[in-house]
Amino acid sequence: MPQAEFRYEEEQLKIEIQWMGEDLCIRFYGGDRGHIGSIAMAEPRPSLTGSGQTSATVSVYTYSGHKDDIVASSVAREVAAELNRKCVVIVGIHYDHFTQERLAAVNRIAAQIPVMAEEAYGAIH
Repeated sequence: MPQAEFRYEEEQLKIEIQWMGEDLCIRFYGGDRGHIGSIAMAEPRPSLTGSGQTSATVSVYTYSGHKDDIVASSVAREVAAELNRKCVVIVGIHYDHFTQERLAAVNRIAAQIPVMAEEAYGAIH
């Protein structure tokens, strides 16, 4: 299974993008203690607006006390819609001292994941 990996040493974050046949599994984790906090599964579908664009339906499972679902859901929806592929996104980021600066860095990096997935997909197919 082809895989792409990205590391952000300063933020202690790691992204792994793995193709499983035509489907995609993305792992975004790290900080002081990486873990599994949320899992989002997205499936592409025609937009409900009737615009002809592709959107996605997302189902999310989040462990109690975690907030990783916000990132997992957003990334899964965007990747599935942009690449027209089923996608699972696993997110687990924990910092002992979570600051607004760290939150901004996590969101900035998360916003890049769909582009990373598209570039990885192009390199593989």
